[in-house]
Amino acid sequence: MKKQVKRAVAFVVTALWGASVSAATGCYPEYTDGSQWFEKTITFNPAMTINYDSSSWGSIRHVVFKFESSEIENPRDFTLNVQLASAVTKKQYLWGVLPNSSSNNGGILFPGSSSVRMNMTRSMYLNALTDGEIELGLGRTLSGETLRITQITAKFCGVLPAPESVEVDVNRHNIGAGQGSAQVHFVDPNTTYRVEVAGSASDKEGNEIPTVGMSYVDPRKHQHITVQVAAGSEAFLNTDGQVSLFYSTSTTENTGGHQVNFSRVNLD
Repeated sequence: MKKQVKRAVAFVVTALWGASVSAATGCYPEYTDGSQWFEKTITFNPAMTINYDSSSWGSIRHVVFKFESSEIENPRDFTLNVQLASAVTKKQYLWGVLPNSSSNNGGILFPGSSSVRMNMTRSMYLNALTDGEIELGLGRTLSGETLRITQITAKFCGVLPAPESVEVDVNRHNIGAGQGSAQVHFVDPNTTYRVEVAGSASDKEGNEIPTVGMSYVDPRKHQHITVQVAAGSEAFLNTDGQVSLFYSTSTTENTGGHQVNFSRVNLD
């Protein structure tokens, strides 16, 4: 009997590890914060014309980028890629300008180039992106040459706020029958959460499936932990940034599911 229990536990851990590895965890392989790329392209037809030599907000052209969410956490790696209709003949600077700002990021257009990449690293740009929208003025200095801009792409890495609750489906997220995969949920790493489970699930015979499995790495202990939490009860987790939620029943054609609620607690 003990050998059977050990084999079942080993199967659960192996299946969950595979689910965690295959899940998208961040903008780069080393990120595990659930970050993703946000990108928006504005195409101008006819082209946007710039014939001024200024970076003053009141005398330059403006563009507005609206992204998929009105709340984005930890924006970084913000870039603008500007495409011109034709190559320039003189060296000049193109700037991304914010209102009431006297210090801007930008890029250099060299003679013969028809595009420029602008790395917008200053915190004022990143702070503006937390609302999921940014208005930028296009400053240009060192030349009076007419520019015709055909396209601007804004791109950055950020994190969508984790929902307070996650729905776990007894069929889609059942790894025990070999047909489903774990639901991977991202939270803030090194933070203690209270996790509460509500709802109900049963197999095709009507037998209750009372618990949801949770697997995560506790960075304080450097341990991979798997627990079962029953509906109506709670658990406390501190993770490296992600939690796998699953069922491990061997039955198929089940019904129902559970809602798993996450809330921060002041235990740290």
